[in-house]
Amino acid sequence: MCGDLGIDNIYLSANKIYNGGIIPQQMKESIFITLPQKGDLLLYSNHRLIRLMCHITKIILRVLMERIRNKLLPEIDSQPFGFKKGKRTRNAIFAMRTIAESSTEMQKDLYLAYINYEKALTM
Repeated sequence: MCGDLGIDNIYLSANKIYNGGIIPQQMKESIFITLPQKGDLLLYSNHRLIRLMCHITKIILRVLMERIRNKLLPEIDSQPFGFKKGKRTRNAIFAMRTIAESSTEMQKDLYLAYINYEKALTM
């Protein structure tokens, strides 16, 4: 363990990044490694990408993500299925299917956009 001094330094760094909005260059650098999984290894889709980064960076990013999540959750409507704990996507899929069927019957265009915020915010 890093002891009280290490925890205090992590805490101060997290606060500095959170309040200032600037991440030090050393924390932005990572090493990406592709690991083969199965099948034809010449295909990129048969590899898994992992990122090696400083443990301190992981801790600080986890703290920052929790702080951001705590600020955003009150702002998010209760409807976004799959984006909050306890909200399943089954009802949302049924609703989207009903809308799609209705738009087909009415011969109207339907445009959908899906953003995976979990992946977008954890990369």
